[in-house]
Amino acid sequence: MLVKKIFATDKLKHLVLGLLIYSALTHLVSPLISLLITVFIAIAKEVIWDKLLKKGTPEILDVVMTIVFPFFLFLIQTYLLPL
Repeated sequence: MLVKKIFATDKLKHLVLGLLIYSALTHLVSPLISLLITVFIAIAKEVIWDKLLKKGTPEILDVVMTIVFPFFLFLIQTYLLPL
């Protein structure tokens, strides 16, 4: 059941958009700032758009799916690439 929920279309959109936001931001600011902005956008979308404006269903898994790729890319850029 969890696997089916993780790979739902909505969750895949969150994965892709998190990656796009982070990737675009890394061209403008540092990887750490890019990650923090991506996390902020993911949380703000769920809290403001979904919960306060009632335009969707707020889910913590949406936030996790949005920041999972940026988090791993940040680790790679910070700890593996400088080697």
